[in-house]
Amino acid sequence: EELKTSNCKTVSQFAKDSGKPTTYSCYVQERPAVKVEYYKSLPSQKMNDRASKRLARWEPYWEECRVFATGVTTPVQERTFIDSRKKISDTPNTAASFKLKHPVTSTNPYLEMRSSSDKTPVDGEYRVLIRMLPLKVSDYQKKKRADCHIWPIGTYLQLRSDPSQSGKKATPMVLQQRKQQTHDLNAWYGICKHLDLTSYMKSLSTTSPTELTIELCCHDKEPYMYSLAVCKYKSPAILSHQLLEPGNPWLKRLSWEASFAKAKEMMKNNEVSLHSDDENDGGGNSAPKRINFSLKDPISKLTIKTPVRGRQCRHFSCFDLDNYLHINEVVSGQRWKCAHCELFVSYQELEYCGLTKQTLVQLKDGITSDRHMVELREDKTIELIKPARSRSERAKSRLEREKAAKNGQKYNNRGDSRGQGAKAAPIEIVEID
Repeated sequence: EELKTSNCKTVSQFAKDSGKPTTYSCYVQERPAVKVEYYKSLPSQKMNDRASKRLARWEPYWEECRVFATGVTTPVQERTFIDSRKKISDTPNTAASFKLKHPVTSTNPYLEMRSSSDKTPVDGEYRVLIRMLPLKVSDYQKKKRADCHIWPIGTYLQLRSDPSQSGKKATPMVLQQRKQQTHDLNAWYGICKHLDLTSYMKSLSTTSPTELTIELCCHDKEPYMYSLAVCKYKSPAILSHQLLEPGNPWLKRLSWEASFAKAKEMMKNNEVSLHSDDENDGGGNSAPKRINFSLKDPISKLTIKTPVRGRQCRHFSCFDLDNYLHINEVVSGQRWKCAHCELFVSYQELEYCGLTKQTLVQLKDGITSDRHMVELREDKTIELIKPARSRSERAKSRLEREKAAKNGQKYNNRGDSRGQGAKAAPIEIVEID
């Protein structure tokens, strides 16, 4: 989409960034003070709406209440290093700047209602956040990470709290972002967390500046969108409660019948033939089609309470809704990755499984930490599967099988040996329809 680009160059000056890696931009090589020139670009309203939807989809714990500024990083046209003895030619590559008029009076109505500077927010609390997203996401990137906030590599961000400070020393901000690797300068590893300016905004109340200027320069050559907004915190518990409310548009609810229909589709690719020892059956039987799934949450390792899975996931096993929302509040490289497969699943892409929920209710007394796998058959019968044996149990079974063979007996793999005419005890099967 077309960006609105200014015809006039913007000039920003950034202080020296030292350290190994550098303190603020996490660059391996020290960067001297630099003056950069670039053209500002503003996104269209359609682009802004799309960015807001992306953040709402993958950052649901912070709901945008008021957006103060948005924009796009643009290529640096010219760099002028202040210390000519330490020139480096490959950074910064992109830059951006934006202003907030009367920052105290703009944010105070929200911060005075309910806001704190504590690291752990509470429900309904307001914070002033800066978040960024790449303008374009490749198919490769979609497979590697969820579309959450991420800083451009090598971001240096600074604040000027008054127009009269132009050209003077600004306040650089420490960002939690990716770090350049010494063994491979093209590799940048680490996690990114949004910048919380709440404490800084509150500190301005004593001086009440008329303008706040935010400037950033990046090593990254790709364009990124930025957003400065007041956001309201929503805890995983509240988000879970909202999803489970009747009529919620995001959580798709599958009834028992719809869940079983989905299971039957999966059974088509899971047919197994069992061979019988009975000489009168022609040498083999075709077993009923079936699938196995777990009733244990892979995140907490406890029994699932609210079974959900991704709509596009190709497995029937579910995970617990509350645990999934809770673990994905924490910023990590595996954020929003399905607990069973490689897909990234937003809270807007979950489905509730009615069949798994009914199975949990009916088999609750027999579910243990070791016995949680279930076999579902096409005739609508279900059975808790015997847990896998340990190495010592398998070794004991092998010795007993060898002993039984020497005595001319059959070993039935249940821990005892029987004569040729003995019959196994029947398996108890539960009807779930």
